[in-house]
Amino acid sequence: MFKRLFNSDLGYYIYTALVIIAGIASLVFFYFMVTGFNIGVYDANTTVGSVYIGGLDESDAEQKVRRAISDWLEDDEVNYQIGYQGYYYTFDRELFTFDVDATMDNVRDGATTPITVSYSSGALDTVEFEIRQEAFMEDLLNVFDFEMVIEDVLEEAAMLRDFSRMELSNYFVDEDLAFETINDALMPYPSGVDGDRLLTKIGNQYENMSYTLEPREIFSVQDTFDDTFTSSELNTLGSIILDLITPTNMAIIERHYNPQIDFSRYTVNNYPYYGRNVRVNRNVGYDFTFENINEQSYEIEFFRASDDTLGARLIGPPFLDTITVSSDEASKTIFPYTTETTTNPDEVREGKEGVAILVSRTITPIDDGPVDTYDIIFEYYPPIPAIELDN
Repeated sequence: MFKRLFNSDLGYYIYTALVIIAGIASLVFFYFMVTGFNIGVYDANTTVGSVYIGGLDESDAEQKVRRAISDWLEDDEVNYQIGYQGYYYTFDRELFTFDVDATMDNVRDGATTPITVSYSSGALDTVEFEIRQEAFMEDLLNVFDFEMVIEDVLEEAAMLRDFSRMELSNYFVDEDLAFETINDALMPYPSGVDGDRLLTKIGNQYENMSYTLEPREIFSVQDTFDDTFTSSELNTLGSIILDLITPTNMAIIERHYNPQIDFSRYTVNNYPYYGRNVRVNRNVGYDFTFENINEQSYEIEFFRASDDTLGARLIGPPFLDTITVSSDEASKTIFPYTTETTTNPDEVREGKEGVAILVSRTITPIDDGPVDTYDIIFEYYPPIPAIELDN
């Protein structure tokens, strides 16, 4: 009986073990049936540069990467440039050296791996020499970090980007080496503006009496100076800033002016605000705005010129193009006044000539491109008729 019991238990255990083994074998078999086709291929979301290789084996993935690099090098629409103030050097992409073998050794499943790319020493010398020969580099030979430029260009190429344009202004070793006073201006305070009070307000709002005009920034007088500034003070600030940017390439967007001359202080001949007359008024929505169209920042620095005069400087990298504005004589047109008569002696007055101001800006490129001349400021101060006594 004991023997039968033993045999029965042993048979049970053996049978159970066989069932478990069979179950495990079935699971393993099923797993390999489902996943076996993925053995030796890259996981989903695996990318080399901009080339997706998920689901490919090593051989197919390598071929796809090599083909993508070849297509990228032959694509004329791919453009890699670096430049300054609108002038650009175009990189010869054939000078890049791609190491696909090293790249594939670095591939990680489910991740993006940059393509290994470099310059040979000879190719690097060629690129550096060509960049230094560009006209825009004349005053920049020692002020930017060439190694960082090349580093970033290779990073872009490692991802096979379709387009890359870099601004040298982002690679200055020391901005002070490239910055200088571009223009300065003096502005007499109009009636009702206290110079000390205005300078104090500027100093309270901006450290070092200086405002940084960022690349591509649209500058607004109303947004830049807070509600503590009066309309007359905003007019003064707008006027001196307009004077600073007139001989630059910055684009005026909105401007208003007061078409009346204060003849109690000035004459037609000595009025100091011609060509820089700005009216800013929050109540009626008048603002003065312009855009720094450059990729470089500039500083607007205010200072005390005298007790009755505000000073300001525009500081930043000088413009490559030659920028000039029309002379005072060329900008001004005088209109004679008419004469009327009256029988009322109290109405008798002297006539005042009218004045039209048209300021034009001329930009002469450094590369012998077409010269561009266009009008940027117009003001009209109508004549005031003389009134004589009718005898």
